[in-house]
Amino acid sequence: MNCDYWIDTVEKLKNKDTAMWAAQALSTGLGRGKDPDRTNLGEALQCVPREEIIVGTLLAYQEESAKSCCDQILWYFEPEEIVAVFKNLPEANEAIRKGVRGFLEKIESPLSGEV
Repeated sequence: MNCDYWIDTVEKLKNKDTAMWAAQALSTGLGRGKDPDRTNLGEALQCVPREEIIVGTLLAYQEESAKSCCDQILWYFEPEEIVAVFKNLPEANEAIRKGVRGFLEKIESPLSGEV
C-alpha cells in the first residue's frame, strides 16, 4: 500500500482545482452494501486519520462537481463526527455549509440544523 499516495490524495481534496479528481479517487468502489475496507476509502483510512479525510471532504464541497463523490465518502462516517469536524473548520464558507447541510438532510439526520 502506498500511504504517500493517499496522504497526497486527501490533501488534493482541499484544493478546489484538484478536489474533483481526489473525491473521485476516494469514492471509487463505494456504494450500498460495499465493504469500505475493500475500497479506496478503506485503503486511505489505513494511512490517513479519519478526521483529516472528513476535513478534506468537507473542503471539497467548494467544488460543485465534487458534491456527489463527497456525499458518497461521508456516508461512511457518523453524522456526529462530521458535524464536530465541520464546527472546527475555520474556513467553512457557504458552499461547504450548503454541502454538509444537504448531505445531512439527505440522510435525514437531526443534526442538519446544527450546520
